Amino acid sequence: MDLESEDLGRPTESLPPDLEQRVINAFQVFDHENTKAVDVREIGTIIRSLGHCPTEVELQEMISEMEDPEQMGYINVNRFLPVITRIILHKKFMPANHEDLLVAFQTLDTESKGYLGKHELAKFLLEEGEAFTQDELQEFFNASLDPKTENINYKEFVHFLSVDDLF
Repeated sequence: MDLESEDLGRPTESLPPDLEQRVINAFQVFDHENTKAVDVREIGTIIRSLGHCPTEVELQEMISEMEDPEQMGYINVNRFLPVITRIILHKKFMPANHEDLLVAFQTLDTESKGYLGKHELAKFLLEEGEAFTQDELQEFFNASLDPKTENINYKEFVHFLSVDDLF
């Protein structure tokens, strides 16, 4: 079953047709049964694949808005599209830019070494803000740490974290 724009029940605000199709395509990747619905657990991945980075709390609020009480555990594309349209048009949950990320790392690097050690970084990631789980921390370390020094050269790493404007 193909999700065509005219089947979606247009939201009050609308995206340009090519961008709306990109959103629909991202949704379809997770619509494994072609029912115009995805498992609620996939919504964060879909939103992040479109270049928006809500926190887990913000994501749960969006899911509450989108979830149909008659079909708990799934999000229908007709309930997803108006929410993601608002997010995109109002540029909500945008990722940090390269300069902001660099400043954030430099703030943590009180000795201006140009890198952060595994243990000092773990302290920040586990105790500050939206704390990482142990699995998330390990995954982050696997992607970011130099295996020989167990340091993260943040001046290089911020390039991997920054996202160019997708829309």
